[in-house]
Amino acid sequence: MRYPMPEKNSPLTLSTLVLIILFLPGFVSAESPGVLRGGYIDFPPLTYTDASGQAAGEGIELTNRLLREVGLEVAWQEYPLGRIYHSFRHNLIDLWPGSAGVPSIQPYVLETKDAPGIKVRLYAYHLESVPPIESLEQIRNKRLILIRGYTYLSKLNSLRKANKDIVTAPNHRSALRLLAMGRGDYLLDFGRPLEAAEKTVTIEGLQRSLLDQWRVALVVSKSLEGASDLVEQLDRSFMANFAGQCESETAAC
Repeated sequence: MRYPMPEKNSPLTLSTLVLIILFLPGFVSAESPGVLRGGYIDFPPLTYTDASGQAAGEGIELTNRLLREVGLEVAWQEYPLGRIYHSFRHNLIDLWPGSAGVPSIQPYVLETKDAPGIKVRLYAYHLESVPPIESLEQIRNKRLILIRGYTYLSKLNSLRKANKDIVTAPNHRSALRLLAMGRGDYLLDFGRPLEAAEKTVTIEGLQRSLLDQWRVALVVSKSLEGASDLVEQLDRSFMANFAGQCESETAAC
């Protein structure tokens, strides 16, 4: 397809520039009809930004497929987790594939019950020389390594107050290095992102204890027109087309 270009030596007007951009192949605006404003956090391999700057991961791909089934698209943007919550409170995003049941945003969102069929599992990672644990209460007053920006679904609020020796790592790889250096007794992290980090940072004899698990939902803003119908459509589409395959694909979440 040929696009209109200005004549030689003529100024490129704003209206001409806008027309050129709008007709470029693949151009998608979050303001376009049928395009939702989607937010995601850095949580590889489920949701992350790839080397080309595009939203990627199993969770992103599945969400895109589900939305296409109901005739919608998403313009994705990565945010820190706190910004996701802020954006729902102020109607700045429409959709987030993330933890179900976040207390602070419940007045502002609806959630799928089945889709996308993913669970998040929280582990305490430790070296062989450190005893395993079975509950969050057992790490009270222990030296902890946490990941910056994660709220841990507010499950660690009381522990943050009780534990004075807490180191915050900027990412999963750095957290593993800190654990290997003995900077903490336990690293509290999630299964899939930590497994991805282990591909580049290996710790001999790394152990883990399961502390908690919860499901991921497609979280939809109540401010979105037809939000309730959309949530129902997404669940129906998931159960009809993807439920069986997702159970095995996300078993290690």
